[in-house]
Amino acid sequence: MGLDSYLNRSRAALRIFCCVAFMLFGLLLIDNIRAQSPELAIEYYNSGRKRYTEGNFDGAIKDFTRAIELSSRLIDNGNALTTGFNKIRALDPLTALAYTNRGLVLYYLKNPDRAISDCTQAIDINPGIPEAYNCLGLALIKKGDSAEAARSFDRALVIDPNFVEAYNNRGRLFSTIREYKKAIVDFTHALTLNPKEARIYFNRADSRYKLNDLAGAITDLNRAIELDPGLAAAYHARGLIHFIQDREREAECDFEQAVKLDPSAKEKVERSIREARELRRSRKF
Repeated sequence: MGLDSYLNRSRAALRIFCCVAFMLFGLLLIDNIRAQSPELAIEYYNSGRKRYTEGNFDGAIKDFTRAIELSSRLIDNGNALTTGFNKIRALDPLTALAYTNRGLVLYYLKNPDRAISDCTQAIDINPGIPEAYNCLGLALIKKGDSAEAARSFDRALVIDPNFVEAYNNRGRLFSTIREYKKAIVDFTHALTLNPKEARIYFNRADSRYKLNDLAGAITDLNRAIELDPGLAAAYHARGLIHFIQDREREAECDFEQAVKLDPSAKEKVERSIREARELRRSRKF
């Protein structure tokens, strides 16, 4: 009886051990599945976007990188299709979006080379993302490649003809290379799509000023200030035009407001006044 009792207790202990081991294995398996699941990759992606909007660029890069790693790991587990056509890969769609957003953050961190790398990777994965081409265009401008930047914005607008940012960025590019009429066309198109963007009115005002359309520039600057009363650059630009047109009281008010909103602009405002005096003097002769 003693031996039987011992054997029964041993069998019971073994059953308990097996049950516990099975439960632990199940928990580990569930945790591993969750670590490989799209949901966790999406969590990191959304966290990256939130950190980006908060200005936490380093945190955003970490989150987008983790989203890329997780969605790429899904690929390694058989959730991807690899083809032999020019290395085109069918990946988790989130991977391309994470590369695009990380590229944009890198652009704002003044790292155009890495931004170009990320945007190119995103386009290789999914050539249908207009934001990737827009980001690539911005980074290419930083590298001084205006022609390729323009082609990138063109491509973004082929994919999405209502992409306001692409019109605005292409307009800024045209303005940089002194194609002011083309710039105005793009800014106007952007404002047709979204008439509430103060910075685009400001951008169009700058191009109109460069074409000596001072009345049009004032109109755009008035609208920019109406939409965003905190836009210091708009007061500065409007003050400059007032000064050129001998409306010194209005100019002084605008310059004061510009410096009040952005104290770092004081030196720039003073330089603009000196240049405006020279321009006004030259017009009188």
